[in-house]
Amino acid sequence: MSGLFKQAGYDEDARIGFGERAAVLVVDFQRAFTDPAFPLAQSAHVQSAVNNTARLVRAARAAGAPVIQSYTAHSSERDALHWKVKAVTALFRHGWAGCELDPRTYDPTYDTVFCKAAPSIFFGTAVASFLAKESIDTVFVTGCTTSGCVRASIIDAFSYGLRVMVPAECSGDQEEEAHQANLLDVARRYADVLSLAECIGYFASSPTKNRSTPASDKPSDEPSVVSAVDGAVIQSGPDSVKVALTPRAAALTAKRLAKGARSARAQQVWERGTKPDQ
Repeated sequence: MSGLFKQAGYDEDARIGFGERAAVLVVDFQRAFTDPAFPLAQSAHVQSAVNNTARLVRAARAAGAPVIQSYTAHSSERDALHWKVKAVTALFRHGWAGCELDPRTYDPTYDTVFCKAAPSIFFGTAVASFLAKESIDTVFVTGCTTSGCVRASIIDAFSYGLRVMVPAECSGDQEEEAHQANLLDVARRYADVLSLAECIGYFASSPTKNRSTPASDKPSDEPSVVSAVDGAVIQSGPDSVKVALTPRAAALTAKRLAKGARSARAQQVWERGTKPDQ
């Protein structure tokens, strides 16, 4: 079968490559999947993935890269989707223990958390908007299960135009065979499947690449664009801040100031209980 895929042009060895800024997505490492007290958390393969991901997110945080966590939850069977896995419908409730994130991979002082109701970390959440705000073009997708929510998240990340990296040791499934089959398939189509060592090496080799540069750390002799709105460009230099307005921006600014003055005057009139001057 693999030979036929290659004949058709699929190539799991082709590389997408890293972009400019990266984030780590941790999909559903919640206690319902990672705490052996729960029926879905009996997989040693998932436990290994949690421990490996803990190493990856430590490297990502040290490099200043965003770490995004998701968990699946709903309020009742009524708002749950038509899951064929009964434990998901029964145990994944808002505020219940099964929805708590695993402390091995979750840092509440650093990570950003999104709740989801569907398989993909992107579906029905603001994850895509958050990544855009952070100027992220590369995501490392981890979590469980490989054949379910991780795969769905990989496909959606690809569909958003992101460069998708999958650390092979950082996602887990109920059976390792399902994990391996899905990694091979996404490697043919959507993602670079990499070793954990290579992924940690990426963050270790460029510790400032993923960190937002504070204004105080920028070269003092070069102006930097702070904002550009309605044709107004604001630049900060070593000793001054300059604002340049285009004619359109100047006209818009004047109009807004006039509108603000009218609104303030109307508020004062309303408070006095008098009519404005005619």
